[in-house]
Amino acid sequence: LATEIDHVRDYLVANETDYGGYLHGTRYTAFFNGGGMEYEGATTTAPSALRHETFHSWFARGIKPASQADGWWDEGFTTWHDAGAAGGAPFDFTAPPIVLSSRDPWQRHTAGNAYGDGVAFWNGMAALLGVGPFNTLMGGLYERYKAGSPVSTAMIEEHLLARSGNPGVVAAFHRFAYGLPDPSPIPDLWMRDDAGHTGADAWSGPFWDSPDLWIRNADDGGLAHQSPEFGQDNWFHARVRNRSASGTARHFVVAFHARGFAGTEFVYPGDFLPSIAARAEFELGPGETRVVKARWPRASVPAAGTHTCLLAAVLTRSDLPVAGRHVLEHNNLAQKNLTIVDLLPDTWILIPIVIGNWIGKHGSAFELLVAADRPGPTLEINLVHPRRAFFKGSTTDVIPFRPDGSGRRRTRLLDCGGRVGEPDDGAILTSDDPERVARRFPDSWETRIRADDALPIRLPHASQTVVGLRVGVPAGARPGGRQRIHLTQLSARGVVIGGVAVEVRVRTVDCETAT
Repeated sequence: LATEIDHVRDYLVANETDYGGYLHGTRYTAFFNGGGMEYEGATTTAPSALRHETFHSWFARGIKPASQADGWWDEGFTTWHDAGAAGGAPFDFTAPPIVLSSRDPWQRHTAGNAYGDGVAFWNGMAALLGVGPFNTLMGGLYERYKAGSPVSTAMIEEHLLARSGNPGVVAAFHRFAYGLPDPSPIPDLWMRDDAGHTGADAWSGPFWDSPDLWIRNADDGGLAHQSPEFGQDNWFHARVRNRSASGTARHFVVAFHARGFAGTEFVYPGDFLPSIAARAEFELGPGETRVVKARWPRASVPAAGTHTCLLAAVLTRSDLPVAGRHVLEHNNLAQKNLTIVDLLPDTWILIPIVIGNWIGKHGSAFELLVAADRPGPTLEINLVHPRRAFFKGSTTDVIPFRPDGSGRRRTRLLDCGGRVGEPDDGAILTSDDPERVARRFPDSWETRIRADDALPIRLPHASQTVVGLRVGVPAGARPGGRQRIHLTQLSARGVVIGGVAVEVRVRTVDCETAT
């Protein structure tokens, strides 16, 4: 008995160290008789099964399977852990599909192959992700859900994909957890880059304001995009379409990410994976459309005023984006690089934008083009950069940038959709706070750029720079007006590299008193 008590102590300490805190108070009870059965903080067991049953107080009675169809994962993972949590054997995709988590809603038993095929699945996942990273990810799964909802197989897939960034996770769950055959014919899932996009991989028009990607500040089913709200959960949404004439997507995952800056060039997979969130879905038939959503946890929502770019990738067993592709080069990718701001007349906002040249196939000569997508208030648009030489191709005067040179109204915060903040509360740069602007763009230069004007620039391969897009509302602007402008980066041959959109709404009152 003394020996087994020592074993219990050792197992408890090791499990806490490797995966997280014990959830069942200050006591663990073990009755030694025969067989083995786990309970919350307890077991009836033979000594040979003690390690297995103790571990179940973390995986099975700590975080719990959501249904009988999910009962395989805790038995398979615990048995894999019994063997030392160090094994790894690559998946063999020439082998037949294996069902561990069926799609049968009436299943009322744990899969009988949980101890055999289940262990093989976790061996494959350890080989795919690396044993050490895989154990760390499973510890993260435990911490994430130990005080929350029961855990489904799909939730584990979403967690491992989002945190590891390895799209092979989707293929492995498709074939060796859900037991689905490789699709034939292959579905073609996609999201629109623009209202006029009809689904082809290659798209030559604007793509940085996808109508199939949006944020809601609450899980309310809304279809209109809202700026992310700091200090609370938000919700990613994507509208996924299947343009195949006969191929059903039996299983697919949407990965959602947000880059904490506005930029013109985003490339798969580095900018898309790992991701903030992911959502697994099933059975999207030919010609069908589905809105997929995932929670954006408050802890990862950027501070008020941050100009965030939203990215989404649709991943399936046989339909993955090609590495090195931009959004406009593959229909599985979408982005929304839209900043919505509320400005008073005679004020401006300055948006830092990352201009990149990472792929290298377009040389080093580019153009920055500004265009408006509909009639609206006349806006004053300038570009700001720390080096005067950046503007040597400008057709207008290049003058020293003076943050206090315009904007006499003082409103503290101009984004009426957000919360009122103190001067150092967020990253927003406006005419209200010239000191902050001067810290972000010290000793800089600016030049006026008119709608449909192009500014030639040079940017070496494998580099990037930050340019400030300063958008101002003239003093006599009509209240209630609205205008959306686009800053586009093009190659010297006119190939679109990327862009950002800014929607300006002219307000009549300070945001502090707006209703």
